[in-house]
Amino acid sequence: MSKQIRSKEAQVQIKKDGQRLGTTMRLILDFKVNPDAEIKKTRFVGNARHTPDLDVKGYDFTFKTQKTDHVWFELWDEIQLADELGAEGPEITLTVTYAYRGKAARTVVLHSEFVMKMDDDEVGGDDYQTVSWSGSCQFCDAS
Repeated sequence: MSKQIRSKEAQVQIKKDGQRLGTTMRLILDFKVNPDAEIKKTRFVGNARHTPDLDVKGYDFTFKTQKTDHVWFELWDEIQLADELGAEGPEITLTVTYAYRGKAARTVVLHSEFVMKMDDDEVGGDDYQTVSWSGSCQFCDAS
């Protein structure tokens, strides 16, 4: 039996102000998280080699959702209205739980200075309608 983790063994949850968003925001496709990091190199006078330093700036993420209701638009409307009014946006966290075979599950939470935007609202073709999202945050903590 394979020990690799499959997509069905990972669950993505989006919470707004501590409450899990329902329906549309539970149908996640193509989730990806990338560290926003840079390796800085300094070569000091007299040293033959450079000294590397890792600078983690935060995390970027992307995903798609399938439309089953208007929850996706209500979230986007709230985000853009807060930006228009210069107000704080909703407090959003994104949680990914990985269920490894034969091992304890690992939960990763993306949070702090969390910003998210709708990239596109896809209508067309014979496939289901989707909404693409991307964002950035400061921390990715695991437990």
